[in-house]
Amino acid sequence: MYTGSHVHRFDADGKGRGLAGRAEVIEFKGNTNTGTVDSTVDHSKSKKPVVQSPLGQTKFGTQAAKSPVITLYRNGDKHHKGEQFTVKSIKNLEQLLDKATQAVKLPTGAVRKIYKEGGKVTVKSLDDLQDGAKYLCVGGERIAEEDKLPQGWISA
Repeated sequence: MYTGSHVHRFDADGKGRGLAGRAEVIEFKGNTNTGTVDSTVDHSKSKKPVVQSPLGQTKFGTQAAKSPVITLYRNGDKHHKGEQFTVKSIKNLEQLLDKATQAVKLPTGAVRKIYKEGGKVTVKSLDDLQDGAKYLCVGGERIAEEDKLPQGWISA
């Protein structure tokens, strides 16, 4: 009853075969099927979305890790309010020290060490930085006495 490409979409009784009738759709590439070239498309290997998640639980689009935002304080300046700093596109500790020097502007020169809250532990790598944490920037000098430290940075 049906001829050509329609013969595969219907069974012998004339009922539609649904997706089974469309499993081998011909994709025209300008060539015909030969022994070496097969133009059929396999729909069983369907493409999956890039981001798989339940609808409504996450935002749409590509989800990237959030860059940590830290607060940098100037050593020896008790009136310093702190500089908000986003650790974005920084590859190593040397780059962090350079950017901290530009942000904090120590009177003694470049930032050489960054201390965590408490003043006993220095930042050795970018993995040590935590989002929302406070850090004290120090040049070549030692950490100032507690009465000269910024009010927002807590020393233990």
